[in-house]
Amino acid sequence: MSDRELKVFIQALTILSVACACSGFIPVDNYRVDCGSSKDTRVGNRVFSADNSTTYSLSTPKIIFAKTSESVTSSDDSFLYQTARILDGTSKYSFSIRQTGRHWIRLYFYPFVHDKYNMKSAKFDVLGQDHVLLSNFSVKYHVVKEFSVNVTSNTLEITFRIPSKNSFAFLNALEVVSVPDGLITEDASTFNPPGEFKGLFSQALETLYRVNMGGPIIFPENDTPGRTWVSDQIFLVNPNVATRISDISAVKYTEGATPDIAPPAVYGTATIMKPSAGDVNVTWEFTIDPGFQYLVRFHFCDILSNAPDQLFFHVYIDSWVLVYNFAPSSFSSNTLVSALYIDFVTAFTVINKLRVSVGPSFLGVEPTAILNGLEIMKMNNSLGSLSGKRKKFACQGHSKTECKNSSTRYRIPFVAVVEATNNFDDNWVIGIGGFGKVYNGVLKDGLKVAVKRSNPFSRQGLAEFQTEVEMLSQFRHCNLVSLIGYCDEKNEMILIYEYMENGTLKDHLYGSGRPSLIWKKRLETLEQLEDFITFTLAIQKQSFIAM
Repeated sequence: MSDRELKVFIQALTILSVACACSGFIPVDNYRVDCGSSKDTRVGNRVFSADNSTTYSLSTPKIIFAKTSESVTSSDDSFLYQTARILDGTSKYSFSIRQTGRHWIRLYFYPFVHDKYNMKSAKFDVLGQDHVLLSNFSVKYHVVKEFSVNVTSNTLEITFRIPSKNSFAFLNALEVVSVPDGLITEDASTFNPPGEFKGLFSQALETLYRVNMGGPIIFPENDTPGRTWVSDQIFLVNPNVATRISDISAVKYTEGATPDIAPPAVYGTATIMKPSAGDVNVTWEFTIDPGFQYLVRFHFCDILSNAPDQLFFHVYIDSWVLVYNFAPSSFSSNTLVSALYIDFVTAFTVINKLRVSVGPSFLGVEPTAILNGLEIMKMNNSLGSLSGKRKKFACQGHSKTECKNSSTRYRIPFVAVVEATNNFDDNWVIGIGGFGKVYNGVLKDGLKVAVKRSNPFSRQGLAEFQTEVEMLSQFRHCNLVSLIGYCDEKNEMILIYEYMENGTLKDHLYGSGRPSLIWKKRLETLEQLEDFITFTLAIQKQSFIAM
């Protein structure tokens, strides 16, 4: 056995032994069902019971079991996707809850054809504990949807609702499992604006991402509450500025974090900024649904330093600085390799991307930054929904006051705008009009933007600027540039837009060296812009009435 092979072997034994040593969590409520299966199915150390168990009840119009011989995944959970329960009509699962509190609901889907049922054409809603978990949901490939809800009664009901008479629902496997106490606390920090968010206990959450930075995928059998953690490599914006480190056996749990929060295999691996990368952030990008708030959990453990107070760095979400000069050792009584986590709640998101970054501070021994793990969870909206049908405009259905208040969440500090535009460098100007200049810009997280800065002699006054911010923060449209934020510090009137590299609609209609739109696309665009004009006139009418 070579030295490298020996090192890998010892690392694997370390992961296994540490995972086994801290496998003390036993969920009070633990339901796992292999839907459509006539026998139990073992997946690692978990057993999914046959779909005729008496430990729960199911009310459904028809009993339809489906089966396929297709091999869906290479792991041992493949068997879960080879059977399914078809729910041809509104159906309700009922589970007896022995201990109230937060529970995971995991729904497994893989569409295949059974008899007259092509599961790729299925569309349905899923409701649980007074929340809409999925709305008008359809699926084209195998996927696991994980939610957590705070169950306050002795029964949890999960309802599959069919929105149209020609559709149906299906389900391959189902889990209802108690969440460890203290995994989700009542409060978290906010950054836009800075403050504190309270009320997480009542929130339904959907886990969108659970990521092990610098390490491989972690399967449920190596995580005490039975979670899956994926590798971070596919989310890195610029892998060339990052490298991996690992020291799993050194991890200590002393300051709040426990193996139930995240296993040693998460805290003992990390992605760090290469010291040779210079003044650059390590950034990860994730696709999200606009119009929701998100709980973002950062996991840190300083497995890099030789002594306390050697590692300092900045932590970001998008262009917002969450923590300046963050030193993990200072949060853990100057104890190195101590596991810790920090929770932040975002403002209501306005675009479908969320970027997380760590960047260098020059207070430490050398400029670098570290992140061990990350979780991103969608929070239910004011209607109790985690899905809600997407509307053409984000603020349709909300009051004018709600929409006006939401626009304040897009304020970007002037110092960040100066940095993004290289101090309003004239060489970065991409357009000039009566309002002033438009600059090419790059925010701290690497996002390209167009920065519109009004000059003092512009005919656009403060009222017009405020109206533009209010209106642009209320909707998103595929044919309009998205508002990223604005700045009104130091008597400035600055709008920051998403940078559109493919030019304007005019360029594609009238040439200018851009590919011309086909007539079908022109008509679709015209219809969409008519909707936009109608909406704009409605907003203007509301503004006039309110005066």
